[in-house]
Amino acid sequence: MKFFLKKVSIVLFAAAAFVILACTLPSSVEITGSPNVKFSANMDLSSVFSDSITGAFNNDSDGFLMLPCANTRHLTFVIYLPLFEETLEGALDDALSGLLPEGSVYIISGDKEMAGGSSSSVNLGGMDDYLAGFSFNNVKSHLYISGSDIAEFLSITLDIGGTSHTIKRSNGFIFGESGFSEEEWASFSDDEWDALAAPQNSGIRIDLTELLRDSGNLIFDYDVILEDGSEIPADLLIQSSNIKAELVIWLPLEFAASGDDGGVFALPNDFLGGSGDLFFRTGPVNNGDAITEIIKKLKIKIEMNESPFNGAALIINSTGGFEITNVLRGNSIEFEIDEENMARLNEREYFPFSPVMNIHFAKDQIMAIPRNFRITYLCFEASFDYTHHFRQKEQ
Repeated sequence: MKFFLKKVSIVLFAAAAFVILACTLPSSVEITGSPNVKFSANMDLSSVFSDSITGAFNNDSDGFLMLPCANTRHLTFVIYLPLFEETLEGALDDALSGLLPEGSVYIISGDKEMAGGSSSSVNLGGMDDYLAGFSFNNVKSHLYISGSDIAEFLSITLDIGGTSHTIKRSNGFIFGESGFSEEEWASFSDDEWDALAAPQNSGIRIDLTELLRDSGNLIFDYDVILEDGSEIPADLLIQSSNIKAELVIWLPLEFAASGDDGGVFALPNDFLGGSGDLFFRTGPVNNGDAITEIIKKLKIKIEMNESPFNGAALIINSTGGFEITNVLRGNSIEFEIDEENMARLNEREYFPFSPVMNIHFAKDQIMAIPRNFRITYLCFEASFDYTHHFRQKEQ
């Protein structure tokens, strides 16, 4: 847009220069009109959101994977997080195991802890940098636990961000692997996963929506025990075994405005050209020649192939409490600086004009980011009313 404004300035002053050089010099020249300029654009906005969301999810564990999905309407990521993998030593000592006949069943007396600790953490702190008052919508999370034969006799308590889950066969839990591995994921073309949902042939669905709402660290604590009174084949207790827990999160970039005042999506600070005055002024000017005095009204329209902002309010703020608000409709971000606001921009109180753009969603409104999301056109319409008076040569 700054490029456009610079071009407008050049055209205006070139027109004035042409008149000045004419054979008969007039006493003044007046330029009026409302030119409309439309530029074709192809700016990929999906990548902006992809970079932001992957930057927000920081994880300290080996094997953490976060890849975009290829066949979804909305931009979606599938996250693979290995929670823990433990080797379990035999629960019976050698002396006792030698006394048990083959095929016997052993009854556990008192809970016996087999493993426990804290595992991976996911840091969501980067979300509030650009999404305030939003929570994820339509998140699907699946927990998988697998291992040696003894796994189905174990009771696993998993605490995720303060919410406890008890997993055991008697609760209907189906033990099994997720089917993901680093090798398999690396084999997907273009680092994208072609499935439309996380596999659900085993494991259990868990709801992480409320946990993902709060920025900060998600810590996973676990305890693996043989419960008092459990009847287990003795040969499973003699040999060492293993157990593994995995979490798969299906994460569409669909956000619900859940704050008391709704949600605010902050557009990047450089969306309208970055720091400094948008009109290239070095200071407020009131001599009639500043571009903000030549342009009486300015309308800017950013057209997209589809819009996740329909019905939300665009709020533009700048120096001195300057503010413009416009409810967005259709597939565009559009706003107008009218004559009154243009006049204000020439006052020292409102210099420089460095607009910050936020899009405000009312409570419970949904913002869903399309997978193929791009700017298609930039449209500018300016109203001019400029008169330049020439000095008359004394006779």
